[in-house]
Amino acid sequence: MTRNFTVKVPATSANLACGFDCLGASWDGIDLSLSVSHKPYPATQGSQPVISYTGEGAGEVPLDPYKNLTTRVCIYVLRCHDIIEFPDDLVIKVHNEIPFGRGLGSSGAAVVAGVLLADALADLHLSPSRQLDFALMVERHPDNVAAALIGGFVGSYLKTLPQGALDPSSVPMSEVLPEYPPDASKDWGKKPPVPPQEIGHWLRYGWAEQIKALVVIPQFELSTAKARGCLPAQYDRSDVVFNLQRLAVLTTALSLSPPDPELIWEAMQDKLHQPYRSELIPGLPEITKTLTPKSHPGLLGICLSGAGPTILALHTHNHEGIAQGILDIFERNGVKCRMEVKSISMTGSTQVKGINYTQYRDETQLPSIMELIDSELSEPYINMTYRYFVHTWPELTFLAYDETKAVGVVVCKQERHKSGLMRGYIAMLSVRTDYRKQGIATRLVQLALEAMISGGAEEIVLETEVDNSTSISFYKRLGFMSEKRLYRFYMNGKDAFRLCLPVVESEDAYT
Repeated sequence: MTRNFTVKVPATSANLACGFDCLGASWDGIDLSLSVSHKPYPATQGSQPVISYTGEGAGEVPLDPYKNLTTRVCIYVLRCHDIIEFPDDLVIKVHNEIPFGRGLGSSGAAVVAGVLLADALADLHLSPSRQLDFALMVERHPDNVAAALIGGFVGSYLKTLPQGALDPSSVPMSEVLPEYPPDASKDWGKKPPVPPQEIGHWLRYGWAEQIKALVVIPQFELSTAKARGCLPAQYDRSDVVFNLQRLAVLTTALSLSPPDPELIWEAMQDKLHQPYRSELIPGLPEITKTLTPKSHPGLLGICLSGAGPTILALHTHNHEGIAQGILDIFERNGVKCRMEVKSISMTGSTQVKGINYTQYRDETQLPSIMELIDSELSEPYINMTYRYFVHTWPELTFLAYDETKAVGVVVCKQERHKSGLMRGYIAMLSVRTDYRKQGIATRLVQLALEAMISGGAEEIVLETEVDNSTSISFYKRLGFMSEKRLYRFYMNGKDAFRLCLPVVESEDAYT
């Protein structure tokens, strides 16, 4: 029997405003996702995992399980529980939407994913507190990993431990995550250090539902080591007091509804890290000085995300005007960037066990397909429409099951277009509402894309309503681009966007 599950970890912003090394937030719609299949323990073959990787960082991330950060964290957690090897037939398909070196918690997400991967593989049933302990043995800063695990707007701190208990000289990273040699095996290396109980503590604050984040991602990378290296070894007492006073206000101010722009703007000021990092991000000083709630209505505050260079502009409305103001300054400083508007993710990281994916087999699955799709439609399709797709292209219909219950489906076709190109077409996609935000839709579409590309597709298209921003954002994260607007395309009179995925390398999404 093969077991299947998914792990999903959101992007995060640490060092939020005045909350250096203690405040973090997680964002919806920018995730690191793992689709995993394996045989249950005990392991009998001693085989190595097979890892594939798409999205941000593809081609850069090592696929050797003893060099990949996520699987190295995984084997660390397993060995702390006296499980010395990976399970048999372990296949890990990674899709990453979190850009590297931009201050959005890519390494923290990889660490958290490794902890959750081990937890699910071995049925360890770790509590969130214990999951955080293992993550902190690797990351050692709580603001990113706590926000990624728990979700929302999170404050965190490290517990006072005996002198040197987590000091790198006492617990060197080489013992936690050793550099495994090429011939590493289950017998290599000594028993790793097990983390103390409850290293870190956290609390989730409120977050006003009107507050969104304009996430401005510059094209260049900024290493955490470089950004931390420019910070002073000591601070003036007045600067520390400045931040503490604002921190005391900000944690409540962001929960108030309606948000108070003047209160939040001043509470988001910082003297501990952003002034020192400004020289590493051309245009940042001008952005933080010239864009204010008075000059740009709807703006609440601007700060670095993590160590930068990504910038967060918290706002309630007018994101287009705020974005243009930031873009103009970056352009004058020769910085290319992309922008996305995000909501806070209250779900944090998720493990979803028991979701199995299968191609369409026979007519017995048709009622489940119809029920899933019809639940999304104001005017359901007739039976013959479904049969046309699933009987002509059964290899392009995929279903997701939770045990015996169908919880998601994607229906596609593929044929030669009049342009001469072999065109794949995503006709229908649906996931039960109570199973959404678990990566199921992403996995279904990935399976369909793989099948169409294997079948010779040269482009893949679909249509979606012009005002369905959720659908448009979802497909664009998978690489689709808007091709044209189709007027009065639907029976209800609504317009549609045709989205296209060329099956060739496309240009960067940067502008």
